[in-house]
Amino acid sequence: MDPVSFGLTIFATFKEVYLISRFVCKTISSVNNYKSEQRDLGTEFCQEFLLFRSLGRLFLLQNNGVFDDDNLNEDWLTQLKMIFDKLKVVFLEYSKIAAGLDEDYRAYSPFLHDAYFKTKCIEFSLDDPLPELSTPNRGTFLSRLLVEPVKNAFKAPLFSKQSWKWALFQRAELQKTLQKFHKWNKKLNSLVPIFLAFRPQLSIPERFSKVKKEDDIVVAGLEPHLRLRQLTSSKQNLAIEAPPTGTSLTVTSLLEPSNSRVTNEKTLVEYKYYSPVERSSTFDEPILQQARNEASIHQLAKLLSSSGKYNLHTLPFKGYLNEMEEGRYKFMFAHPEGTSPNDPVSLRDVVQGKDPNCKRLALSARFQVAQVITMALAAFHAGRWVHKGLRSESIKFFKKDSVVQYDNPYLADFEYSRPESDETLFTYDDDIEKNVYRHPDRQGPPSVQFTKIHDIYALGVVLLEIGMWRTASTIYHEYCKVVKQRGGSGGIVDPKICREIFMDKADGNLPHSMGRAYADAVSTCLAGRFDNGISDGAFAMEFHDRVVEGINIKKI
Repeated sequence: MDPVSFGLTIFATFKEVYLISRFVCKTISSVNNYKSEQRDLGTEFCQEFLLFRSLGRLFLLQNNGVFDDDNLNEDWLTQLKMIFDKLKVVFLEYSKIAAGLDEDYRAYSPFLHDAYFKTKCIEFSLDDPLPELSTPNRGTFLSRLLVEPVKNAFKAPLFSKQSWKWALFQRAELQKTLQKFHKWNKKLNSLVPIFLAFRPQLSIPERFSKVKKEDDIVVAGLEPHLRLRQLTSSKQNLAIEAPPTGTSLTVTSLLEPSNSRVTNEKTLVEYKYYSPVERSSTFDEPILQQARNEASIHQLAKLLSSSGKYNLHTLPFKGYLNEMEEGRYKFMFAHPEGTSPNDPVSLRDVVQGKDPNCKRLALSARFQVAQVITMALAAFHAGRWVHKGLRSESIKFFKKDSVVQYDNPYLADFEYSRPESDETLFTYDDDIEKNVYRHPDRQGPPSVQFTKIHDIYALGVVLLEIGMWRTASTIYHEYCKVVKQRGGSGGIVDPKICREIFMDKADGNLPHSMGRAYADAVSTCLAGRFDNGISDGAFAMEFHDRVVEGINIKKI
């Protein structure tokens, strides 16, 4: 299929699903005899409809929609078509009812009118408000359909031949439809960061709101991604919610790891140490370096504030203090809402079995953690940020009623995080516990700029740990032990050989425990084997296809 026809098919399918799902919402809303649980079902369905509408407007319509691009990415369009096709199947039976009862569907369905199939125009309004769910009132025919059993609702001969259609509005069938609607909406929503990768010009929310509905930015989950992009565009005048007290910022570079502890006020603290400004032959250079780092600290604080506020799997940021006498910053975070004030446990702690209350994760839970962390990192990359410190120690779990919440991991230790386009501070340490997560090009004195490829390498190591349920340092030291037994030194292993060790483990061990698709995803991260350049919008799509989809438990 040629690109133009391909795009028109996607556009027509969106219009079809929109009209049918809106008909279902209107039908549910017209029922006057809800029980509370049925009323909740109707509300959830309408929320899914609003999300679908916002995502559709975001992806398809004019003013920066994907169809304004002359160089459409085939993989991107294939993903959209697949999701829209699945949704069309979800509502296929409902379309038969809509064709008989809904005036908008009969008038505008592209599958009933060929002329509407061949255009990228929307022939109907996408702004009509949905009717509110009615208050209880017995007696209407549709209310009986939703509340009473099917066999009682269709006793009248007039409806006996078509009762199978109206059975689709029974609670059980609507629940199934809602679950499928939610599933594919979630898939569609996961493409938002990829959409932004194809749209580098969309960096300021105010600019975007001029061409899209403001509500769509919020409903589609676009706001946090745009906010992260905004933070990369300027380091100046970024006010923080909790500015440091006392003396002004004087940090020059962040070299040491953060140390986290919990205060009695349910506050997680990360200490980020700095070193004095290096002296140079000129007077101005240290001052300029100091000013640059002050701006970077403000920017990092704003990143943490925004990401915590928008639930990007980072902790709620409370503020930071400059403790000059100790030579460090104290970054403070609130515990996630509803969690216990206990110390969080890291993924590394769980894998090592340090906490007797932390059991080994079930297979499904391990896939869940892998997917959440991978998608969180992808979201930061879409916002043009790199983490620079990703490792199993920086992935935290919190407890609720003494039960570890493994389904909701958090990224921490952002002390090195920065915009990808920023200048790299070519600092380093030889901590082997960190080096095992570092790309070979970033071990020892770094000679290359840090990019998202280096973050993705660290992600690959973490995914390897999750799959093998062993820490990377354990794998590393076991190899050193074997080398020593064979007469070698057993000392520090060359970084490139370390990567080969991890890739051999991924290829040899992971297919059995996690499946071939998971193993391939890990190998892709470790090898950095991507066909598209990291600055290309197609890179985000390729990462989604080869890594995010690869660690899906359904691929086993």
